[in-house]
Amino acid sequence: AIIHDPAILLFDEPYTGLDQQASSVLDELLKDQAATGRTIIMTTHDIQRGHALASHMAVLTRGKIGFWGECHDIPPSEVLRIYTEATGGGND
Repeated sequence: AIIHDPAILLFDEPYTGLDQQASSVLDELLKDQAATGRTIIMTTHDIQRGHALASHMAVLTRGKIGFWGECHDIPPSEVLRIYTEATGGGND
């Protein structure tokens, strides 16, 4: 995905099927790519890991953005609460 030096990288659930070691390798790759100025857009259900790697966080619910914010403004302890509130707490 990065061999052609794209300005934007898109990842859809990149941690699926990875063990802990491979997940750590991917974390470092994503950090390195972001440090070069690349834009990285990733969807993930691993919201704690996503928050730790991201500059911005969006929560999608019913096809719309239910929450948008800068990760440095969101304490890690609040990520699950924000997700739960944005998605209606699973009460459909």
